Amino acid sequence: MPPKLMIIFAIVLLVLGCATTGSKQSKTTTNSIPSTTTTNSTPSTSAIESRTIILDGTEINESENSEFISWICREYPSGYKTLFEVGRWSLKIPEEISEKGLQDSQDSGELSDEGKEELTKIIKAISDLAGMQGFILFDGTNEGERTKYHREGLNQRWDWGELEGREASRYSVIIKPDGTGLFYDFNTAVDGTKEKADDIFRCHRVD
Repeated sequence: MPPKLMIIFAIVLLVLGCATTGSKQSKTTTNSIPSTTTTNSTPSTSAIESRTIILDGTEINESENSEFISWICREYPSGYKTLFEVGRWSLKIPEEISEKGLQDSQDSGELSDEGKEELTKIIKAISDLAGMQGFILFDGTNEGERTKYHREGLNQRWDWGELEGREASRYSVIIKPDGTGLFYDFNTAVDGTKEKADDIFRCHRVD
């Protein structure tokens, strides 16, 4: 890889690593789905518009990233208490390493065809990574953990926690298009899979 591309790639990794803001908070976060004894209510719309959440002890500010898109989940079928909230967001990519920046470099003659091809692959990989940031918040609060996020057909899925000795997650939440939320605890799964969910929730997207 040409030296210039190596420098750009290093800058990209630094940007993704520094995308969070704020300082570390001293706290203890549970790795399980909260109990139904919580009394917290759904966060207000005004609070979400300029929201800061704390994931694994680090503050994530919505103004430094793209909009948080999240789903509130309550006891099925008609609970009113917020048990947990799952969401996703995309990291902002600096313009100079975006597709526009790539085109500008190409137009100015700074990149060869080979360099453009390599940089295109890097930018695509970064865009895919930046678009799959997920989180889960517990007990109706703004504190929780980072998760992996991706779509499975029409369903959306969040995975977090690592099973010791396996390349698999401890917990998963799947939300169906009709708002049904399915929680899976793989700590008790013998082969790492489960046919039935451990719990069912009623979820809706936060507007």
